[in-house]
Amino acid sequence: MNGTEAGSVTVSFAGTADEFARYAAAVKRRRPRSDSYIAFLAVFFGAIPVALIFRLIWGQQSNSLGISDRVGLASLFAYMFGACAMWIAAFVVQRWATNRALSAAVKTYGTRTAVLDANGVALFGPKEETRWRWAGIEGLSCEDGLLLLWVGPASAVAIPVRSFEGRGARETAVAFIRARLSEAKSAS
Repeated sequence: MNGTEAGSVTVSFAGTADEFARYAAAVKRRRPRSDSYIAFLAVFFGAIPVALIFRLIWGQQSNSLGISDRVGLASLFAYMFGACAMWIAAFVVQRWATNRALSAAVKTYGTRTAVLDANGVALFGPKEETRWRWAGIEGLSCEDGLLLLWVGPASAVAIPVRSFEGRGARETAVAFIRARLSEAKSAS
């Protein structure tokens, strides 16, 4: 059920796991990475003060300078090894959870219909009905075979490009969306 009427565009699609993965990647690209990067650096370089504290504590317990140096060095290596092991474990668990969520999303959402009309965007599915006015759409992009209508910095209505009957239908839909976004911006 795909169609373009004078005042609306309607497309139906069933998302695939690959399309959900591409959507997640597009959202991830839009998020600022500074928070996770700063957290990684804090943990990684936090090993140095911890090693120095262990060296200081052991140095007070033992009068042998050579042993306290080895304890400090061993605690530094142990902390760094633990931090790296946790980073690798978090990466593996994140990938596993993402793959599991993507395969569940395909089963959960089923076939959906997107209706783009003068009022906004509506998304209908067996378990959902969601609407956005054009003023609530922040932007439009076409990435990795997905037409993305951004409704926030990390959320978009994703319509697979394959759901349009052809390139002409997709270009008509994009022109329709851009015209409605332009009207919404000029009205506000």
